[in-house]
Amino acid sequence: MWGGGGGPKESSSKFGAGAGFITGLLAVTSGETLQIGVGGGGQMGTLGDPNGDLAGPEGGAAGVNGGGAGGVGSQGSNLSHGGGGGGLSHIKRGATILAVAGGGGGQGNSDDSPGEGGGTTGGDAEDLTGLNIHGKGGTQASGGAGGGVTSGIAERGSSLQGGAGIGSPLSNGARGGGGGGGYFGGGGGGYFSLATGGSGGGGSSYIAMLTSPITSSGNPTTGAAGGQGDSDYVAGVGNGIDGLEPDSSFAGTGRVVLRWSFPF
Repeated sequence: MWGGGGGPKESSSKFGAGAGFITGLLAVTSGETLQIGVGGGGQMGTLGDPNGDLAGPEGGAAGVNGGGAGGVGSQGSNLSHGGGGGGLSHIKRGATILAVAGGGGGQGNSDDSPGEGGGTTGGDAEDLTGLNIHGKGGTQASGGAGGGVTSGIAERGSSLQGGAGIGSPLSNGARGGGGGGGYFGGGGGGYFSLATGGSGGGGSSYIAMLTSPITSSGNPTTGAAGGQGDSDYVAGVGNGIDGLEPDSSFAGTGRVVLRWSFPF
């Protein structure tokens, strides 16, 4: 099972983060119903309007199933807006979560790498700036903290939901990326001053109900999803994309593969 990949900012050679991968054995009862959810990839952020006569577009849309949205634009912004976080993939029995593969974080406009999805803790977004503007990864107990300082603090991740990135309300302001969805989602990217917007943290995976589980995290710098050596991997699944893809592109969607073994 793979989550959705993270979205990048537009016109960047950097990637949104790859999603997490999990596999294992799950005991089921004959005749019961399981609910399957597949995480969508986060959307690329867009460039704002440099002329200042229109409101800048919003950042990349969240991947379906729990990704966090990229930072929202503002009037006159001509900076790239944050990419959306990837959605989680899950298996549920009624309201009970049985397994989750975390989604990758979305890239902010700082050019630092977002947090990868997967593992018992999702990855923290890279913080080369030292400004604490990047989202933290979700854990097994809580969502990752949103990045940012003072009024520029982004949304914290929560249960099955990545935090939304935020953008400076000022013209030409910075833009944060969304956190990846997960068992607990990654925090969104915040901002500092005008030009520096943080990336989103990765969502955590959940394997406690599985026998013989294996997990693998995505890659935050190449965008590669975890688990690409698995026999059920399909090219593009769970991958983050770079900002050189066509405008408004979405990162790789997740995938869930089930095989039954009898007797129950």
